[in-house]
Amino acid sequence: MPDLELKSEIKQMKDDVMRWM
Repeated sequence: MPDLELKSEIKQMKDDVMRWM
């Protein structure tokens, strides 16, 4: 299920972005 992995990566990137804001 690559979709699940992709969502996990996107969530991680979002978390990083929220940290910078």
